[in-house]
Amino acid sequence: MSLPDWFEQTSDLLYDRHKYKVYTKTGKTYIFDDYEEVRAVWFQSKKLLSHVEVLDKETKHKGFTEKTNERKGRKN
Repeated sequence: MSLPDWFEQTSDLLYDRHKYKVYTKTGKTYIFDDYEEVRAVWFQSKKLLSHVEVLDKETKHKGFTEKTNERKGRKN
């Protein structure tokens, strides 16, 4: 399988919600936070690379949290 000569972009939005795991053909992996760094590595070393995996960044929990002690005695 040969790698494409292009890098497809599917969105114009910022790519700051992901990390990128680059796999080499020898089994080594490298993780990048910046999409532009991944693109640079891809074009400079594509003969040595296998593929890129997009990872979700871990985020702190946002939103509502349920207070279980108050909910136990409540009737609907």
